[in-house]
Amino acid sequence: MEAARESMRRDVAEAKRELDQEVSEIRVNNRNRTIGGSIVAAICVVLTWRFGYGEVRELTEKYVKDHMNEPEFDKIARVVISNRADVFVSERLVPLKQTVLSLGSDIAQAQDQLTKITEEQRIVTLITRAEALDKLAFIQLMSMSKGTNKFSSIAAAEVLKVTRMLRFENVNQAFSTPMLVATDGMTFEGPFTNDELYEQLSNPDPEGAVNAVSSSQLKLFIPKLVELAHGAGSLMLLKRVSLALHNLTRVSYEPWDTQSLDAWWENQQANYKKWPGKDFEEGLLAFSMVNYSKALPAFEAVLAVDPDAEKSRALAISCAVDLGLREKAEQLYSKFSNKDGRWAQWSKAKMLLASGAIEQGTRELAGLVLKYPIMREAGYARSANAVWQKINWPLYERLRTASTNTLATEPQKPKQEP
Repeated sequence: MEAARESMRRDVAEAKRELDQEVSEIRVNNRNRTIGGSIVAAICVVLTWRFGYGEVRELTEKYVKDHMNEPEFDKIARVVISNRADVFVSERLVPLKQTVLSLGSDIAQAQDQLTKITEEQRIVTLITRAEALDKLAFIQLMSMSKGTNKFSSIAAAEVLKVTRMLRFENVNQAFSTPMLVATDGMTFEGPFTNDELYEQLSNPDPEGAVNAVSSSQLKLFIPKLVELAHGAGSLMLLKRVSLALHNLTRVSYEPWDTQSLDAWWENQQANYKKWPGKDFEEGLLAFSMVNYSKALPAFEAVLAVDPDAEKSRALAISCAVDLGLREKAEQLYSKFSNKDGRWAQWSKAKMLLASGAIEQGTRELAGLVLKYPIMREAGYARSANAVWQKINWPLYERLRTASTNTLATEPQKPKQEP
């Protein structure tokens, strides 16, 4: 289109130059006529001498009036301009108009083609995302499948494919399990305490924790599962959440459509107590800031709702010990359901150190970390942490290192031939 405009500007400029040339020629002709007039004047002198002044004057006025006035010049100029304009329109503007119309048609076709390409790219992108179990892409494909354009059948086929894959999860037993991963890459796959599961349910990938809540029938986490049903973006996670809720409550709904779940939850919400996540988070924050007087009641609030929150119990014991509340610490310790559990051993090491049994407490913690290496991080078992100020760190490191080396260098027994 811009090229057409430039061509028009060049043609107009050329026409103007040609018109100026025509006008210049008219002026030259006029000058020639003036010279001719001078000759005529000389002739008039002769004629005047021959015929008389009055008659010659009359003839001269008549000639000038007929041939040398401004209207005559205007008439000549109009004729020239009209002729040149007709030539310009027929030779330049008409072809230019046809070129512009042709370009307009080409542009319209290009725009239509671009629109088709954009639509094709969009459907390909949506299919790719849907196959990666993206909820929003799946919902958009469902909407497209109800249309009547050429992409509707493609969208419908992809919706059916993803739906079948999700329904296969109803009988698929190979699902993920919860896992703790330390900063050094150390992993731990359980068993987990309820408060540890709550932490994992709040992580970006809570699928393993969702499955653990379902298999362990932890109904205190039903409100958290309902929250996940509305906030997650992965259809696979949403499917695992729907299966967990069905296992815990028998409610059924499609993972991408929570209308029936919302109706059920509106009537049943009051029947389900919520796991005290807010108290737990406040306790962790206060504990990390060594504000034990604030952390202790927060952890006790968690235990009032969920006595099996063993991490909260262990941290509450640590707070009570450091606040000088020995009797409360012992009372909290006595309610551990499993005295051999990770957090019960952690608490025992803390109480031994507080009682002055430094070596025994150090050995207890070193043995715990050797058995559960994840506890070195999860259990704050580092020299800079305020929890273990009384520990004998050189002894701890020797015990941990010596035992690790022993395990690494212990000779393997040869296999007996059958």
